[in-house]
Amino acid sequence: MPPHPGAHARRWCCALALASPLARPAESAAAPTRTDDHAWCYTHEQVPPLGIVEEMSQSFIDLDERGRVLLDAHPDDTGEAWAAGESSITAFLWSSGQPEAIVIDGFLQTGGQALNERGEVLLLATNEPGRADDDWGISADWTHAVLWQDGAVVATIAAPDGRTFTHGQLNELGHVALSTDYAWDDDVATAPPHTYLWRDGQLVDLGEGSLGDFNDRDEIAGYDDELHEYVMWRQGERHILPRGCDAEWGMGAIHLDEHGRAAASFNCGNPVFSLLWSGDEVIELPTLGGRGMTIEAMNDRGEIVGVVRAFGEDDVPVRWDGGDELVVVPLPSGAPGGELGDINGHGQFIGAYPGDPFGGDGTHGGFFFVGDEDGTHELPLDELWGSTMLVGEINESGVIVNSMAGDVGDHEHTIVWRPCEADSP
Repeated sequence: MPPHPGAHARRWCCALALASPLARPAESAAAPTRTDDHAWCYTHEQVPPLGIVEEMSQSFIDLDERGRVLLDAHPDDTGEAWAAGESSITAFLWSSGQPEAIVIDGFLQTGGQALNERGEVLLLATNEPGRADDDWGISADWTHAVLWQDGAVVATIAAPDGRTFTHGQLNELGHVALSTDYAWDDDVATAPPHTYLWRDGQLVDLGEGSLGDFNDRDEIAGYDDELHEYVMWRQGERHILPRGCDAEWGMGAIHLDEHGRAAASFNCGNPVFSLLWSGDEVIELPTLGGRGMTIEAMNDRGEIVGVVRAFGEDDVPVRWDGGDELVVVPLPSGAPGGELGDINGHGQFIGAYPGDPFGGDGTHGGFFFVGDEDGTHELPLDELWGSTMLVGEINESGVIVNSMAGDVGDHEHTIVWRPCEADSP
């Protein structure tokens, strides 16, 4: 079963085309102007503890163009407060100063899902106390989705009877895509996950499948957990996206842009394959030394970034701009490997070289970086304390959010980098 972005990752039809340059849409607005002295200059700040009782960790969810960061606070699942129902998963907004808890009357817990540029926030909510699951740690049975804005509830969406929501996404129209979990009866699954579209106050069941990505045209890309196929919903109609092989494992997140193009990586046997579905055309992305690219992000210009896994060797960060080859991204400080995690509409990407937080490799302690087609630059960092480096997002203004965590993804903390202000004329 593929990972389902929450968050903030990830169709074969008429012809399988060789990788060829894409017809790109009009370029997005120019990136913020900075003088040469300030190019790639960033200030950084760590998000403070969010403030719940017995807080153990925070998880980054989403970033908007105002620089607001959506996060979830997680209590210690071995603590007395969690066991007694006195601490709960809680969504927070932060841009600077004190984080703002998003608490909804009538619900004990809130979990962040997405932001849009209208100022709306999508949350999942439940009035049930949290539960500790042996396989997944702290979790909740989300019975509702809530659209929230400026301290007020815009809409409350109840999950269908017998179902709970697992994740959701929000577009710039204020419309919401949601997925439900399997339906269960005495520990027996009685129905697979379904995906829903909420707009104009109505929740429409789109049928079997789990939400992967959602755009402003109300198109949804996802995954059918029963058929092990990628699917696309357009104007309410569900289409299976052909892949050309019958693999039933190793399905990565699917990514969708504002032009209706979707991209995903998957396994057919051992090799990793990456495809871009664009209308009726299917484009197979090139490989690097016979190894396919694991896609991590795609922008609206059709540029794709990710990593070629080397399995026992250094992973290779790569990007694809529609050409005949994957472009290897050289890393700062001569680091031997790393990965890319996001790319904005200006072609600026971010990534990480994990290294060794204890300096055991003798050379590199690991770092986060930012770059474009002209080069990469290490981001300032006070210290590398975690063994897990989590690449987050870069917005159109160049604001970056990344996280570090412990070796099992716990005790996560979030860092925000903002471009330095250009010198005044």
